[in-house]
Amino acid sequence: MPRSERDYGAAKPEALMRELIECSTLPHDYVLDPCCGSGATLVAAKATNRRALGIEKDHVAYTLAMAKLGEQNTLATPAHHKLLPETTIN
Repeated sequence: MPRSERDYGAAKPEALMRELIECSTLPHDYVLDPCCGSGATLVAAKATNRRALGIEKDHVAYTLAMAKLGEQNTLATPAHHKLLPETTIN
């Protein structure tokens, strides 16, 4: 995918992700994307009747993903979880 067509740095084509998901999972399976970026894998999972879980720490990417999914732009953080500051491991 040319950079000019990407809405986020490492965006993957949704058609490719849809194909990979259909080849490797069954309908209603879970799809995990631990670095979901702008949500191409999540959109592909939704389009192919899979359940998806995406993790993203960048707020811009998170906002793009939520918009693509048509979801309200809120962080889903249960009350007993705490958001921790970013740390660097040396």
